[in-house]
Amino acid sequence: MNCPDCGSDQWKMASVVYDEGTTNTSSMAGGVGVGGDGPIGGVGGAKGTHTTGIAEKAKPPELKGTGSFLSHPLMFATGFFIVIAVIGNYFVGSGSESFSHSPFLTIFFKVIPFALGVFCMLGWFFTPNITEADQERYKTELGKYKKTKMCMRCGKLFRDQVAAGH
Repeated sequence: MNCPDCGSDQWKMASVVYDEGTTNTSSMAGGVGVGGDGPIGGVGGAKGTHTTGIAEKAKPPELKGTGSFLSHPLMFATGFFIVIAVIGNYFVGSGSESFSHSPFLTIFFKVIPFALGVFCMLGWFFTPNITEADQERYKTELGKYKKTKMCMRCGKLFRDQVAAGH
């Protein structure tokens, strides 16, 4: 099989090009010291991925969500917790004296539901809603990708062309 653009027979599978040009790194560091107030220490770490230009061109397809924003499961959790916080605010904020001054009830009916609602809302905004159609599209694209070659001379991505009727 030769490259359809330049005719070269020097090619590699796109997945191999991507693997060869991608490096995952991870590092950890720590330190301990003594200061005027006593001992002090710290630990830090970092992770990263480096991809060469040619590997970036040969990267595999990604599973992307195209589902409706309103059908996301976290939307309902967000609504539930916000409603609980509003109801809790009504009862704890304007209820009887013994009910409105209880720190436990304030935390349980105001703070926790509001925090969970905000947390779910952030998840709702930043998590894609992946449908079955998205998964099927991804499987199709991945199947094509597994057959994709890259010319090592000109960088063209191509697949074998099967003659009609064969």
